[in-house]
Amino acid sequence: MEQIPESQPVLLTTADHALLSSRILDDFCARARSADFDLMIALAPHELVATAYPAVKRTRLRFSDRDYCSCNLFAFMTPRSRAIAGFWRKVESQRKRPWRVISILGWWPVFKYLLGRLSLQEALARISSRLEIRIGVAILPYPEAAVDVDSENDWLLVQQIVAEKEKPRVV
Repeated sequence: MEQIPESQPVLLTTADHALLSSRILDDFCARARSADFDLMIALAPHELVATAYPAVKRTRLRFSDRDYCSCNLFAFMTPRSRAIAGFWRKVESQRKRPWRVISILGWWPVFKYLLGRLSLQEALARISSRLEIRIGVAILPYPEAAVDVDSENDWLLVQQIVAEKEKPRVV
């Protein structure tokens, strides 16, 4: 990201995002371009993912209004948004030490989250305020957007999904 001019938006995903498609990317990028946020993140409703792929275990982000799964898609729309990459590296480096992550985010929102009383919008507002950037979310209607390959079972699922999509359709 440091090699790309700051005035240019950056789309970031993870290398294990095996089912990423142009349909998902086009939708997410259109939403990111039309919104007025520094950073956009993509989420999928957990029930959508669980219904489509009941055998897969995805991390569930439990908010008071709805549960979500991460889609590992991020749009850095402004130069200000790039500061969050350093923040995220800090959080990731401390994930084995939850008390340090809590000290970064603040005790009250973490407490509300643990009690199931923190909404997604509250969480976004809190993190936006803490980092002094505007963070928005695109809720995607594609369950495959939340599937990444973290295990052998994930890899087998991805192979099954791709094989199913490649089957000739009988008309």
